[in-house]
Amino acid sequence: MLFRALMDRLIGTNDAFSDEDTHTQSRLSDEAITSLMQAVLQLLSTDVDVDQVKAEVVFPALQLLQRVQPPSNMSERIQHSVLRLASSRQWLVRDKAAKTYSTLVSAKDRVSCIARLIRHEARTQNEVHGNLLTAKYLVERQGKNFSTEGKLGGSCSVYKPLTVTDMDTLMNAIQSRIDDLLYDNACPLTQAAFVDIQNAFFYSAIQKQRYLFGKFSLIFDQVYSDIMEYQAQDGLPLRI
Repeated sequence: MLFRALMDRLIGTNDAFSDEDTHTQSRLSDEAITSLMQAVLQLLSTDVDVDQVKAEVVFPALQLLQRVQPPSNMSERIQHSVLRLASSRQWLVRDKAAKTYSTLVSAKDRVSCIARLIRHEARTQNEVHGNLLTAKYLVERQGKNFSTEGKLGGSCSVYKPLTVTDMDTLMNAIQSRIDDLLYDNACPLTQAAFVDIQNAFFYSAIQKQRYLFGKFSLIFDQVYSDIMEYQAQDGLPLRI
């Protein structure tokens, strides 16, 4: 309750514990945010063994990062600290860290980050699981673009539709690990996480096709309307 009250006070929202991962406009100055992020780094315990990290200590920091974007000069250190937690032996910490990390990666870097996480040769199954969870959340965030683009009233830097090259990059990364992460994998958790990535990827691909078809339909309707209007003005016979 105390942390929720603090979040409401700092970032001006009463839904600090929402699962939504959109960043909120902060009431704090840039200097205050920098100081806050330094405290966040301490909470993330970069000098403590990741398996010894306590969930009740890192959760407030991770929750805050989902709501407030860190300054650019601290972004890399914070991302490194968060991704490190995704290899924790505690499933809840892995999942929370993975979801938080996905909110910290810029749209232009998502595809390369997803491919890197999938291809990464982890040392433990916990690290594999954390990397795959993170990749899944990044793919899901990318897939949301197609249901929201065109409704935002202009371009927005956080929205970057998947290109054909992006799709090829992700497909190649998935195919490169399908044997060791699916067919030859003895761990059901990481098997399931890998399947979840494939499902998220194919859902994004379907959304892309729907998005492109929707744009084509709008263009076709506009051209058809212009032709009909031109024919009506010139007294030409209307042909359907």
